[in-house]
Amino acid sequence: MPYAIDGQISQDPLVGGIEISDAQYAAAIEGMVAGLVVTISGGFSVGPAAEEPPIEPAPVDPVAVAVAECARRRAIADYAIPPLQDAVDIDDATTADIALLKAWKKYRVELNRLPDQAGWPDSINWPVAPPEENSP
Repeated sequence: MPYAIDGQISQDPLVGGIEISDAQYAAAIEGMVAGLVVTISGGFSVGPAAEEPPIEPAPVDPVAVAVAECARRRAIADYAIPPLQDAVDIDDATTADIALLKAWKKYRVELNRLPDQAGWPDSINWPVAPPEENSP
């Protein structure tokens, strides 16, 4: 006597399976070859696989998004500041270099203070970066 359980059929007993007729066994083999599945839920059936429910997207963490964007902007400032600071340190900075260094440092301080803003992280008043065409 053949047996069946969800997704499986066998001539040998299956744990949790039910006995099926030889005709049901033949129908199950034919259906499985065609890509159908055996289902034992309120009785024996062979049919298309149940559709998986759509996967819900993971919720977006506004803090994580804000922190990542802040880090991205901070990296730009961190890249721009050292060459300007080097020029100041060796007394080789132009007036424009000094002004740009101060602007980049001010921008970086403003980025660091973003979590103190009212509305953080849902409503952020992002500071404006110095013009990059003047950056190193």
